[in-house]
Amino acid sequence: MRQGLVSLLLAIGMMVGISMATATPAQASTTYIYPVYHNQVCNRQGHFGASFWNGFNPYSWYCYDLSVPAGITFTGGLDINGWCQDRYRGTHAELMGRDVWGWNCVRRTA
Repeated sequence: MRQGLVSLLLAIGMMVGISMATATPAQASTTYIYPVYHNQVCNRQGHFGASFWNGFNPYSWYCYDLSVPAGITFTGGLDINGWCQDRYRGTHAELMGRDVWGWNCVRRTA
């Protein structure tokens, strides 16, 4: 009886040891962060350049055009997400700061 119990415990211990030895480690995720070039975002949208109203407000970016004799024409907001997807495949725009320079293109792997 005692020898059977010892054999059983040994067999269970070996099975646990084997399963622990063959377990695969968890896959670490990786985050890739790329810069946003705001003038290029507006150029992609067919406009001359980019500027912002308030440096502390990341949503205050706008595109503009230059013309004669009108001067500067404000043309609307930036499609940062679309630019990220075109420029860096598989990324999306993400705000990682609290000012106008906080925008980045980000891709995370599983």
